Amino acid sequence: MLLNITDLEEFKAILDNDINPIVVDFTAHGIQVKVDVNSANEVATDCAIKELPTFQFYLRRDKIFELTGADKDALKRYLDSCVVKAELQKEFDDFDVSDDSADY
Repeated sequence: MLLNITDLEEFKAILDNDINPIVVDFTAHGIQVKVDVNSANEVATDCAIKELPTFQFYLRRDKIFELTGADKDALKRYLDSCVVKAELQKEFDDFDVSDDSADY
């Protein structure tokens, strides 16, 4: 899913409401983007974007990775790691600590 984020409130709402891994692509105006730093400067500032392109990976509002530059192989590695972290988080969330029958 591609979202065009234009303000900080919308950006934070996406991070708060989605349990899936989120990749945020910060690029300049004129390119298909998720966050356009020219029209959403407040978002870029809040996320401390220093160079373009910048990819930030979030899981439940927490930034877990950041990649700058256009290294396709590194982007794939980061994305794969992000998916693994999301799967581990889901397993942790699904763990029932109230189950007295569990063997420890």
